[in-house]
Amino acid sequence: MTTDSEALSHEVRLYVFGEAAATGRVPQPPQIATAIGRSEAEIREALKRLATAKVLILAPNDGNIWAASPFCAVQSGFRVAAAGKSYIDRWCRTYDLPRGATLTPAQGWRLARGWYENTLKPDWRRHTLEETETLLASVELTGLFWDVRGD
Repeated sequence: MTTDSEALSHEVRLYVFGEAAATGRVPQPPQIATAIGRSEAEIREALKRLATAKVLILAPNDGNIWAASPFCAVQSGFRVAAAGKSYIDRWCRTYDLPRGATLTPAQGWRLARGWYENTLKPDWRRHTLEETETLLASVELTGLFWDVRGD
C-alpha cells in the first residue's frame, strides 16, 4: 500500500526528472509546488525523502536541488577535460584526493545510457549490485576502483 508521502515523492521525482529532460534545467521547490499543486513545505519534505534515498542531491543549507543526475543545477568551477587537455591531476591535488580511474568519452556515454535509461519511467528503481556490476563490465570498467562490493 502506498502512503500519501510515497505517492507525492513519486510524483515529485517524475516531475523533476521530466522537466530536467525536457528543458535541460533542474526545477526548484517553488516551481515544483506550483506545477504539482502542493505546498512548498510538502515539496521540500518529498525532496528530503528523495535525497535520503539517493535519488537526487540537495544543497545543505537551503534544501534546493543541486543535482538530479545526470542533470546538475549548479555550475562547477572545474572541467575535468577540455580542449584536449586533462585537468584530473590538478583537480585531485586541489581537493587532496587520490586519482581514481578514468574512462573514455565512449565509455562514459555507454555507462550513462545504461545507468539513466529508466530514470523517466514511473516504475524506476535503483540498480541492484548485480545490475551495476553487469553494466560496468559491459562498458569494460573493471578492476579495484570499479568494485562496487569492496571485495
